[in-house]
Amino acid sequence: MRKFFVCILLLGVLSLSSQLALAELDSWVTTNYPTGDYLSQQVGGDLNKTIDSGKKELIRNIFQNANALFNPDEEKPINKWVPEGEQRLLEQQYATALINLRDMRTEQSHLVQHFQTAAIQSPASNSSSYRLVNVKRRELMMQYVARERQLREAINEHLAKAAQAESTNQQQAAAEYLHTYPLFEQMKEAVLIQQAVAPPQSQDRAAVYRKLMEPITGTNDGSLQMTLPEVYQRVNQLQYQGMTTNTIADVASSVAQQLAIQTENLGGVKGDIVLKGFTYRNSLQPIAQSTAFRQELKQLLEQMGWQVIIPAPNTRGLVEKVSLTIEGTAWKNADASSNGTFQTTVHNRDTGDMVGSSIVSISAELTTNLQPNNFEEITKVEEAVATYNMKTAPKEVLTGDELKVDVWTNKGLEQSILQEGDEFIIYCEVNKPSYIRLLYVLADDSAGGRYTLLHDSTYIDETKVGKPVSLGEFVVLPPFGSEKLIVLAQSTPHEKVDFIRKGPYKFLDTKEAGEAVNLAFAPPKRGLAELERDTMGISVSTEPKLQ
Repeated sequence: MRKFFVCILLLGVLSLSSQLALAELDSWVTTNYPTGDYLSQQVGGDLNKTIDSGKKELIRNIFQNANALFNPDEEKPINKWVPEGEQRLLEQQYATALINLRDMRTEQSHLVQHFQTAAIQSPASNSSSYRLVNVKRRELMMQYVARERQLREAINEHLAKAAQAESTNQQQAAAEYLHTYPLFEQMKEAVLIQQAVAPPQSQDRAAVYRKLMEPITGTNDGSLQMTLPEVYQRVNQLQYQGMTTNTIADVASSVAQQLAIQTENLGGVKGDIVLKGFTYRNSLQPIAQSTAFRQELKQLLEQMGWQVIIPAPNTRGLVEKVSLTIEGTAWKNADASSNGTFQTTVHNRDTGDMVGSSIVSISAELTTNLQPNNFEEITKVEEAVATYNMKTAPKEVLTGDELKVDVWTNKGLEQSILQEGDEFIIYCEVNKPSYIRLLYVLADDSAGGRYTLLHDSTYIDETKVGKPVSLGEFVVLPPFGSEKLIVLAQSTPHEKVDFIRKGPYKFLDTKEAGEAVNLAFAPPKRGLAELERDTMGISVSTEPKLQ
């Protein structure tokens, strides 16, 4: 995890800092200033790009801190503060907030006003010139405290109108209730960000979880007239008489109906909208039947007047120009019913605001059918990779020119949803010559293993740096389900690892996710001081071909 440090009174120390060697920056900042603020740094380059990079790094740091609230380390087990049932409830209710933070969108517009920038240019002969960007934790905290208060007031205003309309116009009452959905989601994000940016040493962990629970249970100061689950239950009674949906077509219809009402409340504005992925819980894994659901929802949204774009390599240029996006998540409820919930959100990427949301109750059978095959195993892999990355993250301030690797397929940039018979190509790109290891986690072990090395230590030389490099072409065959593609790039050859050959595959000799990641990521025995590494993974969902 990158560290961020305070840099206040920056202009007053220009003459001093311009003489600092880059290697001394870390100790200089921590010695002279408190570490309660964030600092991002990049060597050379354009100042605007550096500012943008700083914002993204801050948002990534906020997401990591927020995610840690739901996945504390072993020294701070969550059960010290939250009963087991509430742990699952928290994870579910904050799934969309975590997804939004992971995508680094929500804070973009809000952080702009908080960024103070300074270009510190050393003499041309000094190769360690750098730019600094900083944002104060306290300013960010106070902004989200005020935002939370405004959202409470807006929610209560709609709830009062809904209660008044129930006796005369149930459709209007439902519309007012629905209008609170995105406001509740914005409030949960505001609360979550407050906890994520607060200095960890000053946090009362029990108070943190009480604060997080309030929009869900209303157990704190009582300033909300209704909690989100209560509003959701009331909408379900008004619109669906408490019934649960049983098919993906029913879910798509309910989502479209709820969003249509909110669109009217927003003035009926329609245009281009990006239909992104729908995941299971707050993971990166697409729900089962993703393709069929997106097609159903796309057709309904287009009937409503939207121009729907589905992200793919050939639509990337269009996607980047569109402000509104729809995505969602499904989960099994934390109660005895075994039913589930399917929630979608609509974001405006230009403003960072959530402008629409829908919540649909789904049957136990459909909930089970939407859980991807191999979901639990891939979740363990993702957790193992995250744990490894946190343990091995560099402690020093980074310079911006470290080894970086990107990976994608010709079918998708973040998630690849593939159908039986599809041919897909895996690509990677590095910014320095490096050695590539490609670990592919299969849906099950019917091929003779689960963790297969598609590339062990493939070298990408200087001539291929900064260019897409194909790592192979593959065809989708059974079994189907959640799979994971992980690329590890490093500056030296990878350590040899034992494997079992089964036909064309090299399988790691283990069935345990954590051990597989540790084997694949094992550092070399020599040259650790000079070692550079970076890793990236994407989720792959394979499905039977639609009839």
